[in-house]
Amino acid sequence: GDDPFTWPGSESIYIIDLAYQAQLRVAWTAVSVERFHLAKGRLPETLQELVPEYLEAIPEDSLGGGLIKYSPRSQGYVVHAVGADGESLENVEAVSADEYLHARKVFLVIEH
Repeated sequence: GDDPFTWPGSESIYIIDLAYQAQLRVAWTAVSVERFHLAKGRLPETLQELVPEYLEAIPEDSLGGGLIKYSPRSQGYVVHAVGADGESLENVEAVSADEYLHARKVFLVIEH
């Protein structure tokens, strides 16, 4: 029979919660990258450079599994999770905020 603890639309509430968690993890990771940048005068090459001084560990990606991703660009960087569409970032230089919002991804584009 039907599970008495679920209701129509509850799966999308679960996805919204996972996306919220991913947004917080992406934001916290970006703050940690900025703290590293202020202290060292350069951006990290990888997120592993932030561990353990700026992050205890690289945060998990609640949406796509694996870890939050960091992609340096020629003018800054992108911190992102796999989006609700299940796809990751392909070309970091070509990314615009509009494309990511349209693809329902969780991301931050930081320009320096």
